[in-house]
Amino acid sequence: VRRALDQVVHPQLLVITPAPCKQGDQYGSSTGGPMSDPLAGSRLKLARAEHHVGNLRDVTDRFLETKPYRIRSEFEKDGSEKAWYLESVDEIDPTIALIAGDAIQNLRSSLDYIIYRLAERKRRRPLTEKEAKHPQFVLCTAPAAFPNQQWHIEMISKRAQATVRALQPHWPKWKRLNVLGTLATLSDIDKHRRLSLLLARGDVLGWEGSIPGMKVLDSSGTLKEGAEICRVRFPKGHRYVDVNPHIALSIAAADASGWATQPLANMLGMTILYVRSIVLPRFDRLFR
Repeated sequence: VRRALDQVVHPQLLVITPAPCKQGDQYGSSTGGPMSDPLAGSRLKLARAEHHVGNLRDVTDRFLETKPYRIRSEFEKDGSEKAWYLESVDEIDPTIALIAGDAIQNLRSSLDYIIYRLAERKRRRPLTEKEAKHPQFVLCTAPAAFPNQQWHIEMISKRAQATVRALQPHWPKWKRLNVLGTLATLSDIDKHRRLSLLLARGDVLGWEGSIPGMKVLDSSGTLKEGAEICRVRFPKGHRYVDVNPHIALSIAAADASGWATQPLANMLGMTILYVRSIVLPRFDRLFR
């Protein structure tokens, strides 16, 4: 049994166990060896989040392929308009929320790993058990909240603290995208309960029976039972036209703030891209 375990386990350990290195290398130097990337742990967490997002897309697609909803259409205003309503929707597969939660927590951890490594770098040693409870990448959606959370980054350098502060989601330059603010909200929710998911309407991809001059009116993006999915107005002289839309439907997170009408997998994918291309490079340079 031990020989079998050695054959299975040891190759994996060789990949993830760092080779002996000088203390300076381990806690911040960019010289060679497996620890030459001080943020390798964060990148691994991002890769794991990406894996979960791929699974999330697959499970979501399979659920939507079952057409777990019923839609009714009605002609209104003497036949000059036609509207489509969500009559009912089945319970969303709970696996979707669980996989999304795995992706969210790996994403959140990828940020916290940054602060932990910066704290080790400043001390030039591993953190004690007591110290290890403090580091966290602070994410505040309101400026007034940041001073009360700043103790989570007190063990890192002033320059690193300023970098964390500059990336806060409440700043106008980041507020429109708001992926980190949404990540913080969803992460806190997922710690205590399953995410609330709902059906969301995407773009109208095409029409059956479309006629020139037909106008598509705005409808709800998030869909609960009874919600209007789509509405069209026919041009003058046309009534009761038999048209039907092809609409992209997805699963969204009800608590995702400005992302509540967007596919959850897309929102998480965008967050991974944001952390990888904007957040990590700003901290990489602090280890040089």
